[in-house]
Amino acid sequence: MGRLLRPDVLVRLEGIAAFVLAVWAYASYGGSWVLFGVLFLVPDTSMLGYLAGSKVGAATYNLSIRTSSPELRPEWVSSRTTISSCRARSS
Repeated sequence: MGRLLRPDVLVRLEGIAAFVLAVWAYASYGGSWVLFGVLFLVPDTSMLGYLAGSKVGAATYNLSIRTSSPELRPEWVSSRTTISSCRARSS
């Protein structure tokens, strides 16, 4: 049991769970599997930044490989808007 709690194992298990959930959600949505295959490889195109040099390549790869970005999540924007509009109405 102790081996399963190591950080490297937990990160891999999290990645596997996210992948399985994404495939299940896509399958239930009924999308094209060809499109799924193409979109699955899109993050790898960020490696093309290395053609412009190692600094540019590292930056493009790091930007594209992130799993989530709080700045881009719609619920963050909508919750901020909701809080602002509640404050405006109560004054």
